[in-house]
Amino acid sequence: MLDKASLIPVYDFKLTLRNLHNHLYGGGPVKTESRLADEVAQLVLCKIADELSPSETCMFYASPAELHGPLGREIVFRRILQLHSKANGHEPYEFQLGSYWVAEVVGALQPWSLLHDHSYVSPLADVYEVFNSGQFKGGRGQFFTPPVVVNLAFEFLSPTENDLVIDPAAGSGNFLGKVIKRLTSPASPRYIDDEQKRSDYIQNYVYGRDIEPGLVQIADDYLRLIAGGVSCNLAVGDSLDLSAEHYKSLPAGEFTKLFTNPPFGTNISVTDTAILEMYDLGHHLRDGYPTRQLSRGQHPDRLFLELCVKLLKDGGEAAIVLPRQILSGDEPNAVEIRKWLLRHVTILAVVDLPPETFQPYTGTITSLLVFRKRVATQRPPIFCAVCEYVGHDRRGLPLYELDSEGDDVRGISGRATLRDDTPKVIAAWNEFLSTGRLSESNHYGFLVEPERVRDNHLRLLNAWAYNPDASNAYRRVMELATRGKYDVAPLREVCESIFVPARHKRKYVNKSESSVPFLSTAQIFHIHEIDYKYQPESFVSSQGLLVEEGWILVTRSGSTGRVRYVNRELGQYAISDHCIRLVPDENQVDSGYLYAFLSSEIGQLLIDQGRYASVIEAISHTRLGEIPVLLPDRETQRRIGDIVRRSEEARVEANLRRRDAIEWVERLLA
Repeated sequence: MLDKASLIPVYDFKLTLRNLHNHLYGGGPVKTESRLADEVAQLVLCKIADELSPSETCMFYASPAELHGPLGREIVFRRILQLHSKANGHEPYEFQLGSYWVAEVVGALQPWSLLHDHSYVSPLADVYEVFNSGQFKGGRGQFFTPPVVVNLAFEFLSPTENDLVIDPAAGSGNFLGKVIKRLTSPASPRYIDDEQKRSDYIQNYVYGRDIEPGLVQIADDYLRLIAGGVSCNLAVGDSLDLSAEHYKSLPAGEFTKLFTNPPFGTNISVTDTAILEMYDLGHHLRDGYPTRQLSRGQHPDRLFLELCVKLLKDGGEAAIVLPRQILSGDEPNAVEIRKWLLRHVTILAVVDLPPETFQPYTGTITSLLVFRKRVATQRPPIFCAVCEYVGHDRRGLPLYELDSEGDDVRGISGRATLRDDTPKVIAAWNEFLSTGRLSESNHYGFLVEPERVRDNHLRLLNAWAYNPDASNAYRRVMELATRGKYDVAPLREVCESIFVPARHKRKYVNKSESSVPFLSTAQIFHIHEIDYKYQPESFVSSQGLLVEEGWILVTRSGSTGRVRYVNRELGQYAISDHCIRLVPDENQVDSGYLYAFLSSEIGQLLIDQGRYASVIEAISHTRLGEIPVLLPDRETQRRIGDIVRRSEEARVEANLRRRDAIEWVERLLA
């Protein structure tokens, strides 16, 4: 017997599931991943049903004695079948795992509380992410929303019993589950205490659609469980197809709150012309308006963005997870989409999420965008935040707060505290809602006037583009110019050229008189040559990879914005196309001074502000060319530049002496 009071909040449920997956897949009778995922999902539903039951003791348990033999495992199995009959209103489920392996799953899951307020878990989404790596993720672009992001979106919109709510890409029901739990849980401040009103709300005010029948079935079971046996309006359907049958029962254009995390990915595209015709964003855009020319294809996340606007009533609000590329990219399509969006909605908030948010399943970098349908006459300031931590690392493992000694920070319960910025962002948002401002001591949010977005020719909507530190750096540079103390010019105007070589297929050869070292972005910062590879000099020359002394290199992806001066040693090498080449115009700026400016704290902040995100953060050479360069008098530039050149020459001499020493030893050994 297991008391419910002894159940433990779970932070690392996915780790438990990964271990379980390896155990079941390696020794169990079910070898099809999709079937195995379904079996474990059904067992997780049983556990949820058990936690929701009024009994103080668990039915979902397996004692050591029961696990010891086949008879005991059969007893466990029968308890689970009883639970399943309560959890599932459909036909009885036939577990292919059998009593032995069902008991193994029960034994692995029994200590944890999946519904505890402090549990970091999306029970069904976690199962499908771990057990069903191919069916939903990657190819279809369906990545389940982490619980901290679900909570973040919920707190930004804060729905009440008067709101008509929808998730048009419902998946396993995480967003809708959050809404239902907050409005039907007695412990919640938003609790609907009248049973009939609760039932009416769930049946008539909560809607969800998803194209995947299996997910809809399991989500329906889950939502009905937490709603006390009442079903919401969840149905199978392609949300993007506005002519589909399921839209007949959907009050499109009437929703007041919308939560969603639509499918995204670089390799998926909607090409059905009938669907593209339904959307402005299915057409080519000009200055934010659709033309008659239909696109050859469009990423589904971009069509879902427009769908959100269509589904909302005027004044309705949406919280949508989007690839940050849509909000920050400088390619024409992304810029036009932002122009279109700003014509139809009022932006309320943008939260940039860290790269780890959806890892390890995808490296796509995302943001949470919150908006209200209809453009307000007087737009409020836009609340912006940059989250660095969301409670897990790039492997999906829990990430904990550390003290100055590197030890876990523990809360009142004695458990380690997750390193998660989202509660602090929510607190900052609530401060803004209640006061209309943010205190200077609040470092988890900042306000951006809508005019700054409107006046930005790229209409950038990612929070980082308006990062206060970078904005202050820009302001400081421009103030110095306004006072007439120094000149200021865009980087592109003080360079003869700013360019990136075309990508090329590597042609590695042995070291010889006709080959040259080819350096990666990491290697250009090494003190000594380490593992250099070589390519034919004629080939790298034709590809534009050779650099010249006096040029400046800026890394454009990965570790974005690192700056390297090309000295006489580096000037003999070929450099990766992941470095932007700056060719300073010596009539406009001293090359050594320009390197020092770009390497300074202010220079780095200005470079950093131009980052955009796809799968990895990057900066384009055109965006780099826009940053303002502070230009003191030529004598000051020369003196600073000479220091840079002397330091680079010392580096070259140090490497030459090191090579002399090594060659001397090699001659001794010859």
